[in-house]
Amino acid sequence: MTNSPDDPQPADDPEAASADARLIAADRALTLLAIVSGVILLVGYSRLSGCFLRPVEVVRPADFLQTYRVDPNVAHEAELALLPGIGETLAARIVAEREANGPFERVDDLVRVRGIGRKTLERLRANVVVGPAFTRPAD
Repeated sequence: MTNSPDDPQPADDPEAASADARLIAADRALTLLAIVSGVILLVGYSRLSGCFLRPVEVVRPADFLQTYRVDPNVAHEAELALLPGIGETLAARIVAEREANGPFERVDDLVRVRGIGRKTLERLRANVVVGPAFTRPAD
C-alpha cells in the first residue's frame, strides 16, 4: 500500500514533523510580514496624501446667513462657528467666556470675548439674539 499526498505523515517520522513545523513557522512569518507591510504602506499613503488630515469644509449657501440666528448663551461651539467672522477658535472663546463669567445679557456683551471687537460685533448683530425672545429646541 502506498501513501498518497493527502495522507498524514506517520507520527514516528521526526524529520517530517520538523519540516511541517518549519513550514508553519515560515507561513506565520510571511503572514506577519504581509500585515506589517500593508500597515506601513497605508500609513505612508495617508501621510503623503493627507487624506486623514484635511479639514472639513463647511459650505454655507448665500441665503443661509439671512435666516440663521443663534443665542450665544445656549449655542454649542459648532453653531457659533457658523457665524460670519467666527471660526472654531472664537467659538470656543465665546463658550469659555459664557461658562467663566455668566451669560451675555445683550449682544454688545460679546465684546467681553477676546478677539471680538466692534467690527466683528456689527457683522454678528443680524445673526445673534440674546434673551428670552430666542428659545432653542431640545437636543
